[in-house]
Amino acid sequence: MGDAAGIGPEIVLKTLSAAHIHERCEPLVLGSYEVLSLACQALGLDLELAPVDAASTAAAGSLRVLDCTVERNPEFRWGVADAINGRNCIAAI
Repeated sequence: MGDAAGIGPEIVLKTLSAAHIHERCEPLVLGSYEVLSLACQALGLDLELAPVDAASTAAAGSLRVLDCTVERNPEFRWGVADAINGRNCIAAI
């Protein structure tokens, strides 16, 4: 998903909210479940996110999110570069 405060969460969610994507594959997003949930609400998307600890543990039709957060950012803000977001981005790679 890239930097949590960047455009990555919006691009990922808007792209993976298209029904035809789920007809062809079962996407798995590596990133922050918390940030993706916030982005989903902010964008008004009707998309079920499912936190998973393994690729096969989510219900069909939901967007599986493998949370790679190594450090929660209590001062998270959209569009603001932050060292914590950077560390979490690196951890997802």
